[in-house]
Amino acid sequence: MLTAILTACVLSVLLLLAGTDLRQRRLPNALVLAYAALFLPWAWLHGLSWAQAGLHLMVGVVGFLVLLLLFAARCMGGGDLKLGAVVLLWAGPLKMLPVIAVVAWTGALIGILGWLCDRYAALCMKNGRPLAGRRWLHALSARRGVPYGVALAAGGLCALWS
Repeated sequence: MLTAILTACVLSVLLLLAGTDLRQRRLPNALVLAYAALFLPWAWLHGLSWAQAGLHLMVGVVGFLVLLLLFAARCMGGGDLKLGAVVLLWAGPLKMLPVIAVVAWTGALIGILGWLCDRYAALCMKNGRPLAGRRWLHALSARRGVPYGVALAAGGLCALWS
């Protein structure tokens, strides 16, 4: 019962993060912190030893440092940096590579979809068709930046269920 409640909470936070990133291109610190804090009861409910929890923490810290380099190079935003580190905390050493693959592939697909949405919007404008009622075009638009929080949330789901 507790595991189901915790899973629902984690799922809710990940969906909120993805939705906020789609709408506003930001990942609120409170939601990222809530996602990080939910790791503790998850680890306890799943019987992780202190050593295993430490390995998860180590993966999260190393992930933070690697992502910090990408942030310094202006390849990603600060919210993506923090959420990426927490996703890797959840993944730990055993799920790290599958989670990274899910994040990379999902991010690439979202980037391509954003580009296609921008092309579609430009085509509609060129042909004089109205864009009213097509909020999804604005949400996915690559011109606003790729909402990589959606890909990170997908990686978080992979870490949760794999």
